[in-house]
Amino acid sequence: MVSTTTKVKRNKRPDARPNAKRRLKESQALVEKDRLRRVAANEAKHKIVAVEKLAAIAPMKQREKPDALTGQVLKRGKERNAEVRIRSLHKLLRQIQGLEDKKKGGTTLNDAQETKLARMEDVMSELEELQKVEDEDDEEMDKEVEQ
Repeated sequence: MVSTTTKVKRNKRPDARPNAKRRLKESQALVEKDRLRRVAANEAKHKIVAVEKLAAIAPMKQREKPDALTGQVLKRGKERNAEVRIRSLHKLLRQIQGLEDKKKGGTTLNDAQETKLARMEDVMSELEELQKVEDEDDEEMDKEVEQ
């Protein structure tokens, strides 16, 4: 670049003395690296909690029990709907875990994916409630079969 007053070409700064843009980029990179490290630690902490909750939820049980008189497998409407909902919630949890892994890998997620990630707690609570109801129904069916 040429000086406006002396018309002499100015020398560039040596590499030992970085200019402001490079200093700014370096500081921003350090801040971003620190932020990503904190986010990863926080996600790891939450994933451990989520995995423990998932482990606490028993996998779906098969509710197909034969009728005492006919020997045929019968399902009631509500039981069938509960089973379908539980299967769909398990599928949704698998998808959410896949999205978490993608996010940890550095992939940017779109709005729909972020919304799905935010639903994890709701899905977990709904699944736990359905599992409790299903376990109670199993106990009632066992009592009916015994009598």
